[in-house]
Amino acid sequence: MLNSLKKIGSKEDFFSLFLNSNWSISKEFINNKNWIAVPVPNNLTLIESEWMSNAIHSLHVNKYLEYTFEFNGDISIKIIENNQNNIFYSDFNNSDKYVILTNDNLDFLYFKNQNNLYHLFCGEYDFIYQCLKCSHKTAENIFFYYGVNDYDENTDEYLYLKDIWEYYSKP
Repeated sequence: MLNSLKKIGSKEDFFSLFLNSNWSISKEFINNKNWIAVPVPNNLTLIESEWMSNAIHSLHVNKYLEYTFEFNGDISIKIIENNQNNIFYSDFNNSDKYVILTNDNLDFLYFKNQNNLYHLFCGEYDFIYQCLKCSHKTAENIFFYYGVNDYDENTDEYLYLKDIWEYYSKP
């Protein structure tokens, strides 16, 4: 199952494939895959983990890869059976780390930042909206109401989250 991702090489190659200089999933990676990406505030919820598991199953994927790492740290890789509980705990049990969930063919990507300020669904339109179960406008309202606006204006967190939404909303 790790065939194509073994070719990535070093951790620096891994980071440069997926991440931008702000340690978020790079738009170049997303655009090269012809994907969209939608950020969601805070940590993955139980219902989101169920929706994501179902979305992954719709791609005929029964196992996913869990990559966890800290800033410039070593990368831990696990192959995990796709189900709601495992997806939830991939996020929950790694609250102190960055998390990337995907499969060997990179048919989808889930990302959580190390500070637990947001998580990100990346993939084709159908995959994303199986994970979100709402419109892009509603996702934006949720992101601002439950994420950005949880912080005082002009704080680092407020500005960071506002920039995250803008970054992924632009083509």
